[in-house]
Amino acid sequence: MPLSMVNTEHQQHLSEVLILKDLHKVNMADNKTTRQQAKAREKQLNFREVNGLVQEYFGQDPAVLAAIYGNIGVETGESYDYLQKQYQGGPGRGLFQFDWHKPYYAKFLKRYDKKDSPRSQIEYVHKAIYDKGSQEEKDLGQGNAKHIREAFASGDLERSNDMFIERFLKPKKAKAHRERRMNASKKYYDHIVPIVERAKQAREAQQK
Repeated sequence: MPLSMVNTEHQQHLSEVLILKDLHKVNMADNKTTRQQAKAREKQLNFREVNGLVQEYFGQDPAVLAAIYGNIGVETGESYDYLQKQYQGGPGRGLFQFDWHKPYYAKFLKRYDKKDSPRSQIEYVHKAIYDKGSQEEKDLGQGNAKHIREAFASGDLERSNDMFIERFLKPKKAKAHRERRMNASKKYYDHIVPIVERAKQAREAQQK
């Protein structure tokens, strides 16, 4: 089950600001062709859906959100498309470019009678990390989920990003691109932290 939202108003506010601030730099300028504008709009809609689902399942800790958003951005080439195929014809598929995960994800879909979708992919990731004793956690490998949970609980962006890469995504060394992933995650983190702080201050002001 998704993590419950402590403050629904805060969650909605954060989601809207992330969309409106255009973190993935969608540009609808007049000099874009109709096709380019349509592609940009598609990317924006994809991100809107992913954004809401990630917050629904993983909560609103800035480091956790940023680590997940940044890696999805890198994995999909910022298309945020759950049907994204790996570039140059590789085996990776989806928001997290499931490669070695594919057989386990297929079993997850069958086990819970689900169809492939953005929600199913994000739920699978959440279940593998947080559902202790589940088959999904076991498939991730001994100790991996625990390391990720501890990193996510630390509030540290670099640790969260590294553990998610090393313990969940497990890309081949040539495709790890740690610096690029960290830069992408930091872009989100630097934007999310002030939003969360402003929302916190607004709540405290209302309580006075």
